[in-house]
Amino acid sequence: MKNYLKPLIVALIAVTTFSACSKNDDYAKYVEQQKLEEIRKKEQLALQKPLLAAYAAKNFENAVYDTTYGIWYEVLAPGDNESYKYEYSGSGIKFPYIRISYKGELLNGTEFDATPVDISRVFQLGDLIPAWQIAFLPLKIGENSIGGLTANGLKKGSKIRFATPSIWAYDQSVSAKIPANSPLVFTIEVVDISNNTISITQ
Repeated sequence: MKNYLKPLIVALIAVTTFSACSKNDDYAKYVEQQKLEEIRKKEQLALQKPLLAAYAAKNFENAVYDTTYGIWYEVLAPGDNESYKYEYSGSGIKFPYIRISYKGELLNGTEFDATPVDISRVFQLGDLIPAWQIAFLPLKIGENSIGGLTANGLKKGSKIRFATPSIWAYDQSVSAKIPANSPLVFTIEVVDISNNTISITQ
């Protein structure tokens, strides 16, 4: 069965490179670059796999391993399954707006981002890193295989904790708090989810 989400993520990475290469009629170079990029990603997954497994064994009570993405996760609260219905059409997945409380950490426990206590933030899921999209979306929408972590996806009241390889997070990007190629841990609680814009003042 086709996994929709993973090809989408790969395609997003590839589009810019392909456009640049096609202008220079350098398709062979583009193909070679893509092969090298895939090798690099596989190497990072292999390097980070034992680190993530060790973290999950130590910190997750009910750890589940997703073999497609190399993500470890545990569902802390399933949420209200009737609160939201994910949609898919010929144009693709309809990414919802989400209001969440969250925390992001390095594997050593260093916190790099979090919402303040009793404060939530609003995002559009399509604007977020692949790891969050994978965590939120369901395995299937109707007969379409999407490739999310859980059967129903995250809904209002859901809470999840997951440890992701760097390639689904910020990959080689460097920030003041996140080194390049850092596997990350996120804890997310869904306060609200909707296809309509959610007011930041709600």
